Amino acid sequence: MSENMIRRSSGSIDYEGRVWGKRGSIGTRDLAWIRIEFAAEDIVLDADSFVLEVGCGTGDLLRTMLMQQKSGCRAYGVDINLASLEWGSTQDEITRYFQGDVLELPLAGEAFDVILGFDIFEHLPDLDTALEEIHRCLKRDGVFHCFIPCDVNFWTLHRFLWKNTNFNLKETLGGHIQKLTSEEVVGSVHSHGFRIVRKRFSYHFIGQIKDILDYVWRYLTDNYLSFPDHRVKTEMQYRLPFIKYHPLQQLFWLAALARCVGFTFRLLEFLAYHESRLFRNLRGAGIHLTCTRVEKT
Repeated sequence: MSENMIRRSSGSIDYEGRVWGKRGSIGTRDLAWIRIEFAAEDIVLDADSFVLEVGCGTGDLLRTMLMQQKSGCRAYGVDINLASLEWGSTQDEITRYFQGDVLELPLAGEAFDVILGFDIFEHLPDLDTALEEIHRCLKRDGVFHCFIPCDVNFWTLHRFLWKNTNFNLKETLGGHIQKLTSEEVVGSVHSHGFRIVRKRFSYHFIGQIKDILDYVWRYLTDNYLSFPDHRVKTEMQYRLPFIKYHPLQQLFWLAALARCVGFTFRLLEFLAYHESRLFRNLRGAGIHLTCTRVEKT
């Protein structure tokens, strides 16, 4: 996903030390695909459209949306992570990628018809500056669409764990330095010159369970976000301290464990996708906003 547009590292997260977003999202029917579906429901691109994704990583989500709509628009992706951009540039010849910081975009004002931002704002030290920059680069009456986790909404599982158990893996393992509620997100977007035309939610109960289990699994494997597809690669890489067998037996059990975990996660993703489709108008732990640019008063 796009979890890397940030000026500096947060905690132990090395944003520039890995490639973000290589898995592919076409037709996956999971929580990545729901982001694309909600965006595509509101945004129709044509050959004259200029579209930008900020914090694009490898451009996986933008590339998938372009392939789905087949619009022939002019697409651009910006990210601070050069390795991700280089990998993304090998995947298609349509999108132009360049390195830059969303807090200081190297772009002309009022240049884009559509700006997208998925899973980026929770990683930024300054949300207000990011929204100012997006407003500056968007054309008048242009469309801004974003997905932002709201893990501290009043009734979410993440908030409960954070308040009662000091469970803070999203910050330590995921670099989520912003703890936002949906009301705070809506208020910030309004105050920076955007009019919200549609609001939807995802990450309801099943989605939150999957999200928490994902971070717990990352913690147990001590793998710090380099285990995106849940495949066993080497015995040493995914050794669990509570499994004490002969090395060959250990490798067998680790492979079996990883397959079970991978199947469980895929099942939860599938259920969470349909949960989000069904309850998209009810508040969840993630908010999807489609906005138009208006002149500030």
